[in-house]
Amino acid sequence: MSSVVYHSIYPKLLSVSDQFNAYNVSGQDVAVMYYTRNICAMCTEIKDEMNALLTTYAPYTYVKFYEISQNVSGNQLDPQFYDVNSFPTIKVFKDFEINEAPIFTINTTPYVSSVVDAINMVL
Repeated sequence: MSSVVYHSIYPKLLSVSDQFNAYNVSGQDVAVMYYTRNICAMCTEIKDEMNALLTTYAPYTYVKFYEISQNVSGNQLDPQFYDVNSFPTIKVFKDFEINEAPIFTINTTPYVSSVVDAINMVL
């Protein structure tokens, strides 16, 4: 088994169950899911900016950030992973319910400013 290359300091989700529990948020909770894979030039390029979001949103304890790697066996089985065809892809969830789409899906540049805009719109 090859090792997994991560592109953030976010908590890592290592199973379908971990993913479901993270985006199954309620109330004011916001979940930001950062989908990556080992070979991802853009993930490497935006790493510092993505990590800085933790500091930006630290006052909001209900904004959670997670990284999900395609290279972790089984992660792609989560229904939210099915439409992740490019890396990175970032999904923002709020008040998630079963079979509901994320509020925002970001899979093209500018990644970081788009994530900031998405979070600010749902706060």
